[in-house]
Amino acid sequence: YTTLVRSLKPENIMVGAFGTVRVMDWGLARLLTEDDALAGVSLGPRDGAVTQLGEVVGTPAFMAPEQARGRLDALGPEADVYSLGATLYTVLAGRPPYAGDGPSAWRALVAGTPPPPLAVALPAGLRRICAKAMAADPLARHANAEDLAHDLGAWLQGADRRQRAARLVARADGRAAALATQRAEAAALRAAAAEVLAPLRSFDPVARKAPAWELEDQAAALERDIAVAEAEWVQDLRAALRLVPEDPAAHGRLAAHRMARVQAAERRGEAAEVAQQMTHLAQHAAVVGGAAAAFVEGLCGLSLHSEPPGAHARIFRCEVRQRRRVEVLVAEHGPTPVVGLRLPHGSYVVELSLAGRETVRLALLLERGADATPRRPGAAAPHPTWLPPLGLVDPDECIVPAGYFQAGGDPEAADSLPAQRVWLDAFAVARHPVTNRDYLAWLNRRLAAGDREGALAACPRTSRTADYQRVYALGPDGRLGIGVDHAGRRWALDAPVVGICWADAAAYAADHGRRLPHALEWEKAARGADGRFFAWGDHCEPTWANMGGSVAAGTAAPQPVGRHPVDRSVYGVEGTAGNVRDWCRNPWRRQGPTLRDGLLVEDTDPDPAYRASRGGAWSAVPAYCRAAMRFAGRPGDRFMSLGMRLVRPLGP
Repeated sequence: YTTLVRSLKPENIMVGAFGTVRVMDWGLARLLTEDDALAGVSLGPRDGAVTQLGEVVGTPAFMAPEQARGRLDALGPEADVYSLGATLYTVLAGRPPYAGDGPSAWRALVAGTPPPPLAVALPAGLRRICAKAMAADPLARHANAEDLAHDLGAWLQGADRRQRAARLVARADGRAAALATQRAEAAALRAAAAEVLAPLRSFDPVARKAPAWELEDQAAALERDIAVAEAEWVQDLRAALRLVPEDPAAHGRLAAHRMARVQAAERRGEAAEVAQQMTHLAQHAAVVGGAAAAFVEGLCGLSLHSEPPGAHARIFRCEVRQRRRVEVLVAEHGPTPVVGLRLPHGSYVVELSLAGRETVRLALLLERGADATPRRPGAAAPHPTWLPPLGLVDPDECIVPAGYFQAGGDPEAADSLPAQRVWLDAFAVARHPVTNRDYLAWLNRRLAAGDREGALAACPRTSRTADYQRVYALGPDGRLGIGVDHAGRRWALDAPVVGICWADAAAYAADHGRRLPHALEWEKAARGADGRFFAWGDHCEPTWANMGGSVAAGTAAPQPVGRHPVDRSVYGVEGTAGNVRDWCRNPWRRQGPTLRDGLLVEDTDPDPAYRASRGGAWSAVPAYCRAAMRFAGRPGDRFMSLGMRLVRPLGP
């Protein structure tokens, strides 16, 4: 037998002191046999029943539609399921499914009007169970109260798991806040140590370095704690996912963590780490979608703006072939502005051309899921790339347009800066270093002007001292010409000048209306925007530049400029990986140049102990020719591997 209650509603359901649930009113209850259920005949005169077909009994707000229509022959256990569903609706909504008096509820049921939907804020699983229990078609409901109880029990177990998962996510969030504080403390300790070490020289006593070492040790200990806390943070989120595999909060936090790991690994060039992190990220992105899904897809946003507008844009993707990054044309667009491009992440060069204007090559790094449209720090609007009028840039100058580039971040480059994005305004840089021919012409102009003492003092020397051999020699005509160095080598006129001190380089630049590059300007001119280790890519190949190992032993020397066309950056600057290094205008600081929000803050120290220099050299082993490597020299030093290259600001 099956009992059909027919009067289930909140008023008839009581909960005892010990949690026992009782149905209080059984006045309309009837017993159904299995044969009745199979025959579709639910009620009749048996057992003294007096209810007849067409009669309506029960409370309208909680009766099934078939019960409201008086279809007593169609009533079965599904009718009680409906009443239980209506009771659940009342609990969830705080009101019965049908408002108003009994007749209005009855009319709504008879007309088949569905009840108002439950609030979306309620758990979706609970809303689905309620909707199924109150389905207009009895066959679409749970078969009986036991099936409904099973669904509710399963949901309650899931709710318990969700609550436990939520507590784990909340604990992970607490750990994340503490981690942020610890990271800031560790960074502050490192910065304090760098400040102590900055003015010290390598030969200063240990007693002066020890306070900085103590700060570094404290930072290292804190960083170990951070690594443990981060592992515990990940464990909490993974535990939450074991309880609720589709928990969006845990997936979202882990997705952000994996995205950061991917970006860091890509900047370091660690392809295996990228692949591993992307595998994990794909699982989270499948749940949370949004930015994580876009990150996995790998497409980036880009809009191109030029000043003046109307430029034609040729877009090249930098791809590695035979160990070099070569430019492959992938699209052409125009006229600018071109808005809303979607391109796969990677390294690109955009060539912008317009009649009457110089062609400008804009190097860009498109990072996964990000918008790569150039925007100066602090500006909301895109920064247009300026195309100078024809003739404003000399044929031997290269244009480096305004924008971001990846500075530092080369673990194999000694004294490399940490990886960081830096914005530099546009500048023009000489394609080649200043040559002996150029430098001799300058010295001879000074001689002709009567500055004999100054011209001779500024001659290159093969030592740091002023009394060592001067390489240039005075001829019978009273003009300076090429001589031989201490090793008996005769310098080539079109080879870069070396053996000059910083002051002579700065004076030469000023007399030509130029200046020496800042070390970060030099780095961008050499590396482009994507953080490559050499002008041509990441592979170290001695035959592509004039560096140690490029020629047989005993034949190494500075070579005429232009001899190594592979040693050319995306902007056209040559000789950054080999031949000679270049003096830079800024002081050398152990902690590197000062940056504020990605913008360079100029160091105005007029008389620093050391000046920066950059670049590979003919006498350096390949490991010392990486573009991120930093060098320093006292302003009066002279080296056979150190010359100069000129730059000037460029803008409308």
